[in-house]
Amino acid sequence: MRPRVTAANLAFVRSKTFLHHAPRIVIFFRIVFIAVLLCTAVNRAFGAAELTFLRTEGTEIVNADGQKVLLRGVGLGNWLLPEGYMWKFGNQVDRPRRIEKLVSDLIGAEHAARFWSEFRKNYITEADIQHEVERQGR
Repeated sequence: MRPRVTAANLAFVRSKTFLHHAPRIVIFFRIVFIAVLLCTAVNRAFGAAELTFLRTEGTEIVNADGQKVLLRGVGLGNWLLPEGYMWKFGNQVDRPRRIEKLVSDLIGAEHAARFWSEFRKNYITEADIQHEVERQGR
């Protein structure tokens, strides 16, 4: 079933709300791309010829041959969406929008926009990803 295109839908796409989230969508796809690159690098590092589905046997994760698989990864929490517990602002500023509003209230909208841009650009860098690829590849 195809979604209906309505005047309300078109207004949302043209709205500031949609435009505000558009950069996050781009960043999300960048993360997916980086994850695919990480998986490819790990696959090549171990010389695997073919990727297969994983499954469980009891409490173990195993590959198609029944060999145990240890999954390793990295959480990039707080990078694209500020998480209240990581900022330790307490219950009053516990959500992304509240955190963004607090920063804006403290330093002004223009400086806040620059802060978030720099924060997202520098919180996780290509060098960090490369380091993790090398660390995970051992």
